[in-house]
Amino acid sequence: MDESLDLKIVRLCRIPGTSGFEEGFRLLYDAYKDLVYRVSLRITCNSADALDAAQETFILIYKNINNFNLKSKLSSWLYRIAVNSAIDICRRRKRKESCFVDISDEPSALFFEERFLFESDEPRREGLFDFQKILSVLSPKLRVVVVLRYLENLSYGEVAEMLNLPVGTVKSRLSRAHLAIGSFLKRKHV
Repeated sequence: MDESLDLKIVRLCRIPGTSGFEEGFRLLYDAYKDLVYRVSLRITCNSADALDAAQETFILIYKNINNFNLKSKLSSWLYRIAVNSAIDICRRRKRKESCFVDISDEPSALFFEERFLFESDEPRREGLFDFQKILSVLSPKLRVVVVLRYLENLSYGEVAEMLNLPVGTVKSRLSRAHLAIGSFLKRKHV
């Protein structure tokens, strides 16, 4: 999204009680709902939990929009909130279950970009399910860096910024994730 449009949206969201305030949040929601849901789904590995995390994310954005630093990228701030909300949901549910997304239990049309991937290409669908199984062996802390780095295609620096971690820590977590995934794949194919 255009950074100047992001700044306009944030400024509108900072004036409660005006029509611009409601319009600003509608624009923000429309622009970022898919990203927030996609990240939440990939971290929680469950559509119901992803919807909860997405809802929490937008509530936190609403409550904290005045704390957003206008010199920062809005998308980075939103990613950080979405990631933290998804991790919180995982911790509360104390889940370490399979990362399958039940497509038949599809949420309303609010979100769900993933549906189009699954419906359009059967081989790709199977590959996504395999990758979801692989993600399920990782702790939420490791899963987050894998999701942001490889599925969201963010650089090490961007991942570090979003998670408020040093780049070295991001690389270390990715390395541990690679080892866990490698170990899982060896067990699966032996």
